Amino acid sequence: MFHRAHFEFIRDTVGLDRLIRSVDYPYLTLDGTRSFLDGLSLDSEEKHKITHGNAEKLFRL
Repeated sequence: MFHRAHFEFIRDTVGLDRLIRSVDYPYLTLDGTRSFLDGLSLDSEEKHKITHGNAEKLFRL
């Protein structure tokens, strides 16, 4: 599900503050995740939010 259009639709619909990167293991793997995230036009704060910042806030970690 590493499609830029899909990501942009979700970002525009729910916003970056409500996105958490995840994987449906064992059906999907993390292969390609880093290159996909690096290819998006996100600054470091936005990447921080979706990779772990939003999860830390949600789960009060």
